[in-house]
Amino acid sequence: MTLILEKVNHTKPKPGKVTVQDIVERLTTVPLPTLEEFETIVHASQSNIYARSHRSAAMFEIGNGGVPNLYEFFTLEYAKALKAYLFERYTKQVRILEVGAGRGHFARQMRELGAQWLAIDDGSWDESVRTDWHNVAKASIESDLLHLTRHHKIDVIFQSWMPYEADFSVFFRECPIEEYILLGETDCGCCGSYEMWGGTSDWENDIHTPPGYEKDGWRRVNLDKLPSNPCRTDELGSYYHSQTVSFRRS
Repeated sequence: MTLILEKVNHTKPKPGKVTVQDIVERLTTVPLPTLEEFETIVHASQSNIYARSHRSAAMFEIGNGGVPNLYEFFTLEYAKALKAYLFERYTKQVRILEVGAGRGHFARQMRELGAQWLAIDDGSWDESVRTDWHNVAKASIESDLLHLTRHHKIDVIFQSWMPYEADFSVFFRECPIEEYILLGETDCGCCGSYEMWGGTSDWENDIHTPPGYEKDGWRRVNLDKLPSNPCRTDELGSYYHSQTVSFRRS
């Protein structure tokens, strides 16, 4: 399987009444909105669509109400900061593979910024994912990832909002990469497994065992300098649930 980089087409805004789907399409259109633009969109939706006073209601319902579902609301500031981190740590030739990329809007933005950014998704959450959908290849982590990272000489794997209680990082560490980066609710959150982030597997009895990444010769580094990115469980103006964490070979 070979992944091909290509030019992207910008989505034109639709005239008429604003719907949830219109908002989702704007939030997933390159260039991605700035944080200020994102807050303006969500604030307007509170009265325009939901008429609710709770600041988190619109964010959750926007994330859950359109196609595709959104868990992370990527901003242009976050994309630029991540690119700067990667280019500073490696070079402009660093090759990144995004796993679970959905329809590929973040991959599109990163390529627009000059990153060599490939993307895959198995389509299990969105059957519309195809090899020609924003250049996201339909591929399986279990059966295709090792081959893809070898064939494309991938340096870094990136994944946003790993499914709850899943741990695909086991497969990441089998690949010939230097680093994998996870974005989402860490540690006691709803992304991945507790053990994946380094938590004990028997917390009820307070028995700590080394996490799998340590046993495999990797270490965890919190990327605190990257800006906090809004996610569906945040409140408007308060973004702290989603964090970016790097795992590197020791």
